[in-house]
Amino acid sequence: SALRLRELARTHRATLLPCGDPDVSALATTKVKPQVREQVACAATAAKALGLDASISWPVDQRFSPARAGAVADLYDPTAAQIVSRQSVTPAGDGDLASQTTTAGLRLLTQDEVLGDLLAGASAPAERPVATQAFLAQTMALLNLAPGTDRTVLVAPPRGLVVDAASLQSFLTS
Repeated sequence: SALRLRELARTHRATLLPCGDPDVSALATTKVKPQVREQVACAATAAKALGLDASISWPVDQRFSPARAGAVADLYDPTAAQIVSRQSVTPAGDGDLASQTTTAGLRLLTQDEVLGDLLAGASAPAERPVATQAFLAQTMALLNLAPGTDRTVLVAPPRGLVVDAASLQSFLTS
C-alpha cells in the first residue's frame, strides 16, 4: 500500500521505474518517445507523492551509446542515472567503473553482472548455499583488484527476478 511504501522510504532507498516498465533506453530514440515521456512523468509524480526516487533508467539490454544517453537524459530530470553493463563502458581516468557521467549529463551506474546474476540463487533454497559462497568469492575478488581502495559496486538483480524478501535478506546477510 502507499502508506507502507512511505514508511519504508524513511529507512530504505527505493526507486520507481516508469509506469508499465518500458525499456526507456531502447524507446527514447523512437517515434514513441512522447508516450515514454508520459510514463517517466507518471513514475516521477508517484515517486514524489510516496517520497521515493524515479530517476533511474534500467534498460533491458544494459547497452550504452552516446545517442541513447542523450535521449534518456532528455526524458528525466538532471539527477537521472542509467544502469549499464560493465562491458559497455570504459573506466574513467581513475579506473572507477561504478559511476560516470556522460556529456549529456546522464550518470551511468555500472553494474557488476556476475554479482547480479548470483542474486538469482537467493530464489532457490537448494542453490542458495553455493550461490552465497560464489557471491562472497566474487566480491572478495573484486575488492582484491585494488586493495585499500574505496569503491562502489552496483549489484542489480536480473530483471524479472522473483524472490521473496526473507530469502533475499538471508542471502545477503548470511
